[in-house]
Amino acid sequence: MEWKDLQIEFDALRDELRFYRIDYQWGAAGIYYRLAGRGANHATRRFEVLANIAGQKLSELPQEVLNTQINDAADPISKWYEALRHHSGSFSVGFVAHQSGDNGENAGNIFTGSLAPPADSSALLCLQFSSIPTTPKLEVTTNNKLLSRISTLIKSLNSALKREAEHRGYLWLLVGFIITVLLAVLAI
Repeated sequence: MEWKDLQIEFDALRDELRFYRIDYQWGAAGIYYRLAGRGANHATRRFEVLANIAGQKLSELPQEVLNTQINDAADPISKWYEALRHHSGSFSVGFVAHQSGDNGENAGNIFTGSLAPPADSSALLCLQFSSIPTTPKLEVTTNNKLLSRISTLIKSLNSALKREAEHRGYLWLLVGFIITVLLAVLAI
């Protein structure tokens, strides 16, 4: 599904979700999102499915275009909600609270905000993202079984090393790059 297709799908939910909003909470207590309004129904479930698809499509955009907090989100829906917060222009900051520990010490701040209407904001953001060139995916097309297997190995190794880099830092990213280059040279 392309960005313009997502825009059309979100636009179709405009009337049904006009009295809904996305509530945000972040800070010392963690990050939480809630689609608030009249309760769960077919339109809210459809919105969440579309948000999941849009969150997955964010990986196709150049990373320098997106706010860095988007990649820190746990799942595609959260990534989309963060993209809406940082890029839609529809986010409103709410109140700030102070969290206290059991003995009264300050445990940090909790921030809140909301975004309304979510379908309109999502459609507009999809339209905005449709104008950004996507990162091309490198595809190896070959009939040679050996090169095909090596290509598959490199892709799976890249994925594994990317996950390791997210958990362990840039040292693993460097090691992964070196291994990938060596495998690519051996394939030639």
